Amino acid sequence: MTDYNIYIMTKDEKIKYFVGAYLFIFAVSYLFYANVVISAGVSCLAYYYLDIKKREIIKIRKCELLREFKDAIYLLSTAFSAGHSVENAFKKTFEGLNDLYQGREADILKEFEHIVKQASFNKSINILLHSLAERADIEDITNFVDVFIACDSTGGNLNEVIRNTSSVINEKMEIEEEIEVLVTNKKLEQKVISIIPICIMLILSLTASDYIDPLHNSLGGYIVTSIVLGLIFAASTVAKKIMEIEV
Repeated sequence: MTDYNIYIMTKDEKIKYFVGAYLFIFAVSYLFYANVVISAGVSCLAYYYLDIKKREIIKIRKCELLREFKDAIYLLSTAFSAGHSVENAFKKTFEGLNDLYQGREADILKEFEHIVKQASFNKSINILLHSLAERADIEDITNFVDVFIACDSTGGNLNEVIRNTSSVINEKMEIEEEIEVLVTNKKLEQKVISIIPICIMLILSLTASDYIDPLHNSLGGYIVTSIVLGLIFAASTVAKKIMEIEV
C-alpha cells in the first residue's frame, strides 16, 4: 500500500518540472549576470527543485487524504449508529465511499477497499488501521487509530470516539481555512515583493544598461550579484515559512 511520505515522480513529471525550473532560473540568472556560461551553471540548481516539488505534492496529498478520512469516519459513525459490527461497519463505509467518490481516484477509497478485503481473510482491522496510520503519518489519523484500537480492545464506546474525532477534524479544518483566508493577501504581497528586485533589474537592463555594466564585467560585480540573489532567495524562503501556519 501507499507510503504517503514518499512520492515517486514519473519521467514526464521530472522533465516538466526540471525544464520549467531550469528555464526560469536561467532567465533570472542571465538578467543578473548577463553571462550564458554562468547562467547555465546556476540553472543546474533546478535539479533541487524536484525535491521541493515532491514535498509540495506530498503535503497536498496528505491534506486531501485527511479530508477524505473525515468523510470516511462520518460514514463509519453512521454505520455504528445503525448497530453494525466493526467488520460490517467498515464494509458499509467502503460502500458509502464508493458512491461518494465514484469515478475519482481517492486514496481513502483504496485504503478502505484494502481493509475490507483483508478483513474478509480474517486479518485484524486494528492491525490494518495501524498500518494506515503509520503510512499516512498524519496526527489526526494516528490519534483516531490509537483511540479506536484502545476502545475496541477494552470495549469502549466506538461510536462516541468516532463522533468526537470527526468533530475535532472539522474544527481544525475550519480554523485552517480561516487562517488561509487571512494570509492570502499577505502571501500575494510576499510574492510581489520577491519579484520587485527582478523587475528593477529588468528595467535597468532595458533603459540604463551602462549603469549596471560594472556588475557584468568584473569579479566584484559577480560577487555582489551573487550576494543579492542569495538574499532574495533567503528572504523568499523565510517569508514562505512564516506564512505556513499549522493548527
